[in-house]
Amino acid sequence: MANVHILTQQNGRVRMAFHVPIPNVNNARGVNYRSAVVNAGLATTSALPSGDGTAGTISAAEVTSLASGALVEEVREIKRAITTNAELDALFTRVQAEVQGNLQNALADFGYTR
Repeated sequence: MANVHILTQQNGRVRMAFHVPIPNVNNARGVNYRSAVVNAGLATTSALPSGDGTAGTISAAEVTSLASGALVEEVREIKRAITTNAELDALFTRVQAEVQGNLQNALADFGYTR
């Protein structure tokens, strides 16, 4: 499964879909973050068409991972073209840390009832 999919490039801007894995751990209330993503309505669908995961499509396994909360898709536009794999990997690492951190903060107490 790919972590980054280039969607479009226009006027020096690149639109990408990032597939960010959600850790299989529990929040402060004992609710698994993947379940919290789904139950909070934050599970995502894909900007990519269904297919086999090649030629700009998303595989069935990735669709299942998105629906189960194991992955979320974050679509972003950046200002310039990516020129090397190292740049793309570094960008993914930054986006992954941001998305995971934001979700963990947002869902830290998800499931608390009284």
